[in-house]
Amino acid sequence: MEKNTEGFCKNCHALLRPVKNRDGSISYICPRCKRNIERTGESDDLFPFEKLRPIQSEFLRDARNALAGKKIMMANAPTGLGKTAVALTATVEYGLKNGCIVFFMTSRQSQHKIAIETLARMRKKTNKIVVADMIGKKSMCIADNIKNSRFFEELCAASYRTHVCKFAHASPEIVRKAKEKPMDADEIIKLGIAQKSCPYMCATDVGKDATVVVCDYNYIFSDLSEIVLQKLGADIENLVLVVDEAHNLPERIRANYTQILRPEDFKEASGMISKIDPMVAGILNRMYGKLTQHNFQDEGKLDRGFFEEIYRSVSPENLAALSFTDFLEKLEMLNAFLEKQGIFEPWLENIGKFIKRWNTNEDALLRFAKEGKFICESLDTSTVGRKVFEKCSAGLIMSATLHPLEMYRDLLGVPEERCMYKYYMSPFPKENRLLLTVRHLTSRYSARNKEMYESYSASITEIIKNVPGNVAVFYTSYQMMAEIGNRITEMCKKLHIFEQSGMTKSQKISVLNELRENRDRGAVLHAVLGGSLSEGIDFRDNLLSCVIIVGIPVSPPNVETVSLENFLKQKYGDEKGYAYARICPAFNKVLQAAGRCIRSEKDRGVIILMDARFNYPGYRKYLPEDFIPENVTDIRSAMARFFGSMRGKER
Repeated sequence: MEKNTEGFCKNCHALLRPVKNRDGSISYICPRCKRNIERTGESDDLFPFEKLRPIQSEFLRDARNALAGKKIMMANAPTGLGKTAVALTATVEYGLKNGCIVFFMTSRQSQHKIAIETLARMRKKTNKIVVADMIGKKSMCIADNIKNSRFFEELCAASYRTHVCKFAHASPEIVRKAKEKPMDADEIIKLGIAQKSCPYMCATDVGKDATVVVCDYNYIFSDLSEIVLQKLGADIENLVLVVDEAHNLPERIRANYTQILRPEDFKEASGMISKIDPMVAGILNRMYGKLTQHNFQDEGKLDRGFFEEIYRSVSPENLAALSFTDFLEKLEMLNAFLEKQGIFEPWLENIGKFIKRWNTNEDALLRFAKEGKFICESLDTSTVGRKVFEKCSAGLIMSATLHPLEMYRDLLGVPEERCMYKYYMSPFPKENRLLLTVRHLTSRYSARNKEMYESYSASITEIIKNVPGNVAVFYTSYQMMAEIGNRITEMCKKLHIFEQSGMTKSQKISVLNELRENRDRGAVLHAVLGGSLSEGIDFRDNLLSCVIIVGIPVSPPNVETVSLENFLKQKYGDEKGYAYARICPAFNKVLQAAGRCIRSEKDRGVIILMDARFNYPGYRKYLPEDFIPENVTDIRSAMARFFGSMRGKER
């Protein structure tokens, strides 16, 4: 009898199934090859559910093979595939076998809970699994006096250094409980409040012995990574990474390395030190006055010497005694002095850090002013990603909309020799989805006028009145939503209509409940592409019968978009640069919104792409192969054939 310690058949890679023998012992059988296989040692098969679906089985086999070869697997894996269970099974098996820590990274807290639930199931197969769930330090903070501050990180660090925070310790009891049973961050926060112990420090202590850390992207893809790994006693070389919803990662890296400075910061800092150092306070106040004279709406891109020029223009009498470099050092010294006095106001520290970054020779650093703020933004996300993906033991990068894979490889700096690409088809029946587009409408900026808005609203209203169920309409902007949505509301007065507008978590849940209650008579949801309702919200149980995409959300030609496009063109060529900066990010938002329609193999729905540009070859080539819409002139008839019959009454 063949011996095997791997948990899956070496011949066909199918997951082995346990069989109870007459003597009570357990042997294993390959469901495909029908061979009996003797397992040796503790089970390595950690898949948390009884059955593997066919495409899921393929994904698990590919993931195991990629990890075994120390590759970085990039997977475009559609909704319904069961990505979380597969990714955690493959990486935890690999981690336990190779002494690595699994970092499961996702931007959504709801996905944290799913990961924790999956790991709790896996722990029933082996108690070697210890899980630490770490959301943002600010989100885990229970010190009300600082948690809502714009400068939370600086205040938290200062209060910890000076032993001011009364919660700054980890409860041994909470740590013990979390090691014995996977707990999500909400559970640890509740225990932390009850025991007046810092939830973040508790989670960090669990992480020191963890086999799996569930966390946000910034724990690895930001300046925090070195601190986090040092606290956990881990090295990047011993990490196996899972990046969930990875289409968000380039933008999140860019955000992690973006710094903001407001002119008001100079005024606040001046007031703090007015009695300690009147000369520096005066300079700061005069800099504030000079900075507020700028027209930030039209300022745009700025050069590296901008702040030094401002400094020179307001302090000519002090230049001999205090150079600009000396001035920045003086700010550091004053900040340290205030901290020793127990005064934690981060204005001085923020000004110093920001200007030092502004003055560096950092490649691809965009310096600009916008809406009354100065901003430093890194245009090159690949340098951050490369440092991680070159060194980590292995990894999985996955999303339902990781398209095109080559673009994400470039933007994330994944070494080509380590990269393994995989596209998986949707597990849902193709006949359950009708994907349509039109030729007579477009949301181009040059075409936006009253006639266009009226044409859109008339077409959308006609569709809404003939859909048996709820309809979600996603727009390129709030302005488009207002112009078209208001017209639709006037024409569909009998319907319940909901509009996205800064919704809280509870309000989103309320909208989902309202949609369920109005499913029979139909309701309409207006939302924006790229907003919180267009991704991350699960409209399960066929809650939406139709999704309408109004336009293509190509970023406007502002200083950020143009600078990013120029940088990417210089690095990857004109065609890729334009696609990476403009078309592909827009299509990703479209794909995410379209994915709200069909969430299971039983759901049926219509997706309508309402912009003629979806038919243009230059745009169409960037759509996935299984998302090419059918162009029709009579949408109403196409829907009637799909749904089986037209609604008999006006809605």
